[in-house]
Amino acid sequence: MAKVWWLFGIGWLAAFSMSCSATPECINGIQISEKNTHGIDCTKDCDCSTLRYEGYCVNNRCTSTARTVAERKGATRVCKLLRPVDYCDLGEQTAQPEPLTGLWWGDCIAPKITPENTEAACSDGKDNDCDGLIDGKDPNCNICANGQISCAGGCVNPKESNLHCGSCGNTCGNGKVCKEGNCQCPIGQADCGGGCVDTKTSSQHCGSCGNSCAAPKSCVGGQCACPSSQTLCGGSCVDLASDGQNCGGCGKACATQQVCSKGLCAADCPSGQTICGGFLLDTLCVSG
Repeated sequence: MAKVWWLFGIGWLAAFSMSCSATPECINGIQISEKNTHGIDCTKDCDCSTLRYEGYCVNNRCTSTARTVAERKGATRVCKLLRPVDYCDLGEQTAQPEPLTGLWWGDCIAPKITPENTEAACSDGKDNDCDGLIDGKDPNCNICANGQISCAGGCVNPKESNLHCGSCGNTCGNGKVCKEGNCQCPIGQADCGGGCVDTKTSSQHCGSCGNSCAAPKSCVGGQCACPSSQTLCGGSCVDLASDGQNCGGCGKACATQQVCSKGLCAADCPSGQTICGGFLLDTLCVSG
């Protein structure tokens, strides 16, 4: 019976030992082993990276490459990532990091993704946010002067920008311009129904919004006025040279069968006759 227990104990220890050896210890993501892990199944990076091979777990399969000799412990260099991060395919290696015992380059460590929106980050020659754009080529690198904001890849003054008035994307339309961060009509114009108009010349808004000039009047200096060849009589524009009700002056009407010609009331002469007038005589129609 004692022999049976002894054999059982030996078997248990062997099984425990095999179980432990199947999962080597990992330090800083590197397992204490020298085996080439390329192509083997994995669940994490530590299953692939060993003392002699740099590796990563990609789709549950190890991608590994042999480590190369370094010149000096603690030295660093730029390296190509076996597993890129977004647009970043370069990382940094350190010579003989823990737990490497030989003078080998350690794993290629991906950069820490940080915003590229400070003066330091925009002048270090690195793609800090891994968007494929470095320093000045990155639109996030617009370090704007005091009072300006970054909009659409450029610095603008939100108090004056017609495209970004007060805030990015707030566009001033309908003839308005940006003043102190607000969309307003230019000096000399008024906001009538959402659009800017000149109330000195607008026939629809003459002098004030909504005050329209009836034809043939037009807006002159903010007042509805008659054309230069006409005169305002009784609220209407008339031609004093030809208007029978206002012949030569407002209210001067011509008699029946008379017409106003050149500001004078005259007989309505048939075709081929002309108007003649004499001293103390009414105007007459004569031939020739």
